[in-house]
Amino acid sequence: MPLGLFDDPVLQMFIFILFIGMTIYIFLQTSQQAKKREPPRKTYTLITCTSTGQEEKREYKEGDYVGKELGTCGDNNEGKLIVKAIYTEEIKPATGKPGSKGQ
Repeated sequence: MPLGLFDDPVLQMFIFILFIGMTIYIFLQTSQQAKKREPPRKTYTLITCTSTGQEEKREYKEGDYVGKELGTCGDNNEGKLIVKAIYTEEIKPATGKPGSKGQ
């Protein structure tokens, strides 16, 4: 009875070692990618008053877009509140003990 290609014990051992090596390589690559994750970010909307130039930063709300009119502002409501910018900031992890202010 002729031997098949995978009946050779040396070839079987080689394929087994190759499989284990590839598994370890893939595991190491994915664990390194997990370490490279970007820090969490928070999205903010910058609102400005067209008459006074006063600016206010608030958390982004769904539906915000640059140029959106949000209402009136200023003395006698002669100005408009306009979304000037939408941007993100990195959320920095708290350091130190709870209740301390960066000593």
